Amino acid sequence: MSAAAGRLFKRVRYHVSMGPGNFLFGLRRRVLGYRLRIAQTQSGAFAGHGLEIGGPSPIFSATGAMPVYPIAHRIDNVTFDCQTRWEGRVEAGETFVFDPGKSAGRQYIAEAADLSFAADEFYDFVISSHMLEHCANPIAALRQWMRVVKTGGALLLVLPHRDGTFDCRRPVTPLSHLIDDDLSNTPESDRTHFEEILSLHDFVRDPAQFSRREFQIWVENNLKNRGAHHHVFDARSAARLIDHLHWQIVAVELMRPHHICLLACKPAAQAPAENAAFLDPQAAYLRASPFASDRVQARHASSQEQTAARVA
Repeated sequence: MSAAAGRLFKRVRYHVSMGPGNFLFGLRRRVLGYRLRIAQTQSGAFAGHGLEIGGPSPIFSATGAMPVYPIAHRIDNVTFDCQTRWEGRVEAGETFVFDPGKSAGRQYIAEAADLSFAADEFYDFVISSHMLEHCANPIAALRQWMRVVKTGGALLLVLPHRDGTFDCRRPVTPLSHLIDDDLSNTPESDRTHFEEILSLHDFVRDPAQFSRREFQIWVENNLKNRGAHHHVFDARSAARLIDHLHWQIVAVELMRPHHICLLACKPAAQAPAENAAFLDPQAAYLRASPFASDRVQARHASSQEQTAARVA
């Protein structure tokens, strides 16, 4: 089989594994475009000076589902190294081009959990797409993101849903584990999840991988390349994580093929976050989720509630 035929076979196998709903959504998005409801109702939260962790991200571009870049006045950026697989060569300074029609933002080379370059409440908003799962200590990172955003400022976080990714065979990471990582000051060199990653990775869902051996080398060198997903999320676990940090959740929106999109804001110091509606196992976003495991959770919770009511 030629290299081109091999790539085609992998792509076809991937689309078959994802199901017809995902294929049809992708076709619709290419023909008609797609915008999150958040983009239609909450775009004003991103008109100022923001910080992106990771990126640049297609979902935030002018043609993306949540076009933050055209709205923002300025966006600075944080990436972990001056050379990455995703961005190539990165140079610190006024070099972060987030929109071709606007002045570049400042590029910082730093860890997501160490934003010591920024003063408290410096930014109007923080955005991040498909980055936090690569972080060994996400609670420590989110705490830093909250520190640098102004009171009332927004967090727009996009995470991969396990059902739509190569993590579909892995268990969702419990909040208790993330809390333990925080209490233990888990470093980016952590290898706790490597055995699970290597044994449960779904290669059908990851057609970009050339071989199992190369993937193993990639994971083993994670401190350098940061390609491994330390943690795995579904919609409700992501909401519980944000709630744990006392962000006020504004919206949770789910999008094929694998996006959990959470919008939250930083409440005033003495104002408790009121997130019960989003933590409810029968929340509307779970019942209507494009991801099967979310819907199963919601149905199970409903069944348990009905059983309890009959017993009572």
